[in-house]
Amino acid sequence: KRDVTGAVSVLGSKTIEELKPARAEQVLQGTTSGVVVSSGSGAPGSSLDIRIRGISTNGDASPVVIIDGYQGSLETLNPDDIESITVLKDAQAAIYGTVGANGIVLVTTKSGKKNTAPSIRFNSSVGIQETTRKLPVLNATEYGVLLNEAYAVNGEELPFANISNLGKGTNWQEKVFETAPMFKNDI
Repeated sequence: KRDVTGAVSVLGSKTIEELKPARAEQVLQGTTSGVVVSSGSGAPGSSLDIRIRGISTNGDASPVVIIDGYQGSLETLNPDDIESITVLKDAQAAIYGTVGANGIVLVTTKSGKKNTAPSIRFNSSVGIQETTRKLPVLNATEYGVLLNEAYAVNGEELPFANISNLGKGTNWQEKVFETAPMFKNDI
């Protein structure tokens, strides 16, 4: 702390508790100036990209995450275990050398304190995850009719001579996008 004098942002445990983030990376989203947290892809459970003051030129633009003095990843942390997060930007990250070119995220986890009674908390939550919209698709018979029409227009032999045998087929969206339960318990 004595070497750092400039662009530093600190988030304490009270701020983190107020936000109640599902993932530790979300703590930085919208709470720290100059830090952009975005989804790398639309895939469920995909990691979040963290950028401090834009994209650097050394290949990987992610900041270095140091958890209690050791290099790590925010993905592995439970947000309830975080005491504070300090973000070092610009030249302030230079105290870590070239690895600090993209910024440094310092994380301090909660720990016991001397002359303080132990405190144990149990948190539990339940939820469901479901898709908000499904694409309108054809069933097997409708697809057969459409394909037959396309072949007929081109003067080719019809691929489905008897479309009444096709039935409805399988709606794969129904199979893939089932409602998924989510459980979270921590002590």
